[in-house]
Amino acid sequence: MENAMTDVIVIGGGISGLACAAHLRSAGLRVIVLEARERLGGRLHTIILNEGPGRPNYAVDLGAAWVHGIGSVGVPNQLYSLACELQLGCRPTDYNDAAVYTADGIRLADSAVADIERLYHVFEQHLHSLLHAPDPRLALMPIQAALEAFAASRGLSAAQSAQLSFAVSNHMEHYWAGEARCMGVAALDEVVLPGGDVILTEGYGGIVGRLAAGLDVRLGHEALAVQYDGVAGGGVAVTARVGVTEGREGGGGGAGGGLVTLTARAAVVTLPIGVLRSGAVQFTPPLDATDPAKAAAIGRLGVAVYNKVVMLYDTADVFWDDTAFIYRIPAPWEAGRWSYFLNLHKVAGVPILVAFNLGESAVQLEGVSDEEAVDGALQALAGMYGAARVRRPRRAVVTRWGSDPYARMSYTYVPAGLTGAAFDELARPVLGRLYFAGEATHRRHYGTAHGAYDSGRLAASAILAELVGPAATVPPPPPLRKRSMSHLAVAVAAAARANRVQPPSRWRSMQINGSRAAAATTATAVVGTTTTPLYLALTGGVQSAAAAVPGPFLYDASGALCTEQATGGSRRGTPGRCTEEKEGKEGECMDCCSSAEEPMEAAVKVAVAAAIDVKTPGNGAAATAAAAVATSAVTLSKLSKL
Repeated sequence: MENAMTDVIVIGGGISGLACAAHLRSAGLRVIVLEARERLGGRLHTIILNEGPGRPNYAVDLGAAWVHGIGSVGVPNQLYSLACELQLGCRPTDYNDAAVYTADGIRLADSAVADIERLYHVFEQHLHSLLHAPDPRLALMPIQAALEAFAASRGLSAAQSAQLSFAVSNHMEHYWAGEARCMGVAALDEVVLPGGDVILTEGYGGIVGRLAAGLDVRLGHEALAVQYDGVAGGGVAVTARVGVTEGREGGGGGAGGGLVTLTARAAVVTLPIGVLRSGAVQFTPPLDATDPAKAAAIGRLGVAVYNKVVMLYDTADVFWDDTAFIYRIPAPWEAGRWSYFLNLHKVAGVPILVAFNLGESAVQLEGVSDEEAVDGALQALAGMYGAARVRRPRRAVVTRWGSDPYARMSYTYVPAGLTGAAFDELARPVLGRLYFAGEATHRRHYGTAHGAYDSGRLAASAILAELVGPAATVPPPPPLRKRSMSHLAVAVAAAARANRVQPPSRWRSMQINGSRAAAATTATAVVGTTTTPLYLALTGGVQSAAAAVPGPFLYDASGALCTEQATGGSRRGTPGRCTEEKEGKEGECMDCCSSAEEPMEAAVKVAVAAAIDVKTPGNGAAATAAAAVATSAVTLSKLSKL
């Protein structure tokens, strides 16, 4: 046993544990993070596909990959804000940009897809009516049972019922990773952030590294026992096996390694429910004795398995549709297998196709070899494109989250018979010294990376209130505010909006640091050789739209954070619809987006009204240069929304 008692021990080095530890450390507490693996991140796992000298490297997330809902001024997503602060590339995923095939290779017409979507949205509204019905038992029924009753009451044909089942799988099963026969209607009781979904082109690894910076992290420390009552000094004692290796991780952990016991005033458990349920960690006293509701939540919440087959190709061998997603309506006997593909070639410009499987299908695939898993994906693709067109990937990576002894799952869902109250039960502290965090403890944003991140912050605040006092709790990050921006940036933003393109995340026109005058001079020179819109770089330079890759448009021409949804909307939100509370006309965010009736010349007038920086008026030469850029870049007469 280590003699010195620390303040807090965090069990688990995933994003919730790291977020909690980082905030506690920033408040001056001594924190130790115990992680069983030889890496940090937990179910966030970014790898680099490196094929050797002369070949490009590609970052791929084997676990969580999306930021669900980038947020807005009033409803920020702090995880997305952190990604922006780290200048990570963010690419929106348009769920409507999809090719939909039958199992025998017939591509559905857009009108047929639209009919399926309309039917699905009617059913989704029906589920919401059940969720909020006076009879609370209706929210406890399985989604599959609700679907069957809905189909019968509406007189749907067998073909329509099959199409609705596919849409439910596409929208719900592939979002929560649970099967419709297992998930309850109460799964819809969540909060979907506005702004649409994005993926991180460099992966989540950058965020994990940022949160871990400066922390006392003990890798290869597998927690085995937590004693939170009867410890000398009134704290918590955590016993861990030291020397856990990657080899043993893959084989299931368990034997070998010495033991060490650390003590602290409090401990935070951020382990996945799958690990807690397995009994791999022994709690003294048992949780069912001190908090029966918490123990029940651990035993009853849904443990989802969601696996990927990541297939890397040479660019010349890319054979699939140029759409962000490829959806396949599987045959009934396939049990939903191989129905969902993400095209990173379209989304991020890398020749990678990712196949997803969920539920029992995902569990079964964990028992086959990588080669057999790839063969299954290629067979499904051959059914859509023909065997002669399909190419074998140059390299493939297959995930097995259900077999990972330190995960035993992918993320949490709400099963039939349960409500979101179970997340609150799991989050509740025990005896003021044992705390819990992780995506399964966040009622509003369960099953998401930002929910896990926020849960760590909430646990940190609760610990500080208990150990130090309310005045020391970690305040929530301030909401993103309107930023003063250069008039050059105003013009560039207006031009981009007029031309219906999105400035890439690496070229955000409002977040500039370099010399404004130098940037304006450079931009003026570039404008002389091109009529395309220009984007202002973080360093003060510019880049033409021709060389840019579309990304999230963060700010509008007024300098406010734009609250429009990214193209395609949120996975669970209504596509293309603003989700802010304050709205003008249908689908239009009046607070942040200029309407189509406002003249584009307004941006030019703003650009010449003062200096490059609105806070330091008087730089006439720079303002003149900005005006030149604005006049050249603004090519349309009206300001239209993206």
